[in-house]
Amino acid sequence: MIYSNTVRLPGRNGVAEALQWGKVNKVFLVADYGREEKLAEIYQKAKADGITVELVNKKLLDKMVYDNQGVVAEVNLPGENGLEELLKRKRDAVVVMINHIDYEQNLGAVIRTSWATGVDAVVVAPSGVTAVTPVVAKISMGGAVFVPVYFQSLFMSLKMLHKYAIKVVGVEVGKGKSVFEAKLNGGIALLFGNEAKGLSEPLMAECDEMVHIPMASKIASVNLSVAAGVVLFERVRQAGVKGV
Repeated sequence: MIYSNTVRLPGRNGVAEALQWGKVNKVFLVADYGREEKLAEIYQKAKADGITVELVNKKLLDKMVYDNQGVVAEVNLPGENGLEELLKRKRDAVVVMINHIDYEQNLGAVIRTSWATGVDAVVVAPSGVTAVTPVVAKISMGGAVFVPVYFQSLFMSLKMLHKYAIKVVGVEVGKGKSVFEAKLNGGIALLFGNEAKGLSEPLMAECDEMVHIPMASKIASVNLSVAAGVVLFERVRQAGVKGV
C-alpha cells in the first residue's frame, strides 16, 4: 500500500478549513500577508492556536507548491491504520473505490464530495495518480485531511470488504439498474472505473450489484468526479441524512 502521512496543502480556503479543525502542523505564509484580509485571518488563527508560522518570500512559496494563493500549510493525513482497521471498527462503513484515476484534480474533487457525503475512506488502484499531492489536497478543499485515501490493490480490498460483509456496488454505463432505483443504504463500497476504461470484467464479477447513471442523451459517460457526486448524494438522499 502506498501511503504518506503528511502533505503540503496550498490555498486560502483549504488552509482556513484545516486550521478550523485543528489539522495543521505548520503554516508557510507570504511575508506581506497583511495586504490580504484572508491571509491576515489565517495568520491570527494559527498564532492563536500555537501553530508555527514561517513568513517566506513568494518565490520560496512557489517552489513549495505552485498556485498557492500566498499560503501553504503542512497537514497530517488520516488513515495510517489501514482499511481493515476501519472495517473492524465500523461495520457499516461507506467506501469509495476507483479503478484508475488519471488526473489529480479528479481525485481531489472525489475526496471533497466524499467528505461532504460522509464517506469513511477512498481506495484507489496504485496506477495513475498514486498519492495525495498538494494539487489533490488543494482541490479537495480540506477534505484530504479528513477522508483517508488508500492506494492499494482493488482485488485485495474487495476480498477484505467481502470478509466484513460490506456490499459492493459497481457503477458502470449500461449495467444493472438505475442508481435511483438501487438500494444504497447500510455498509457499502461504491466501485467506479474511469471515463476511458470503465470497470473490467474481473472487477465487475466481484460486485454484488451493478448500477448505472441514466442520461438524457447518448453521451458515453460523465466525468469520474461528477459520477461519484451523483451516486454519493443519491445515497445521502436515500438515507434521509441531514447535515452529514
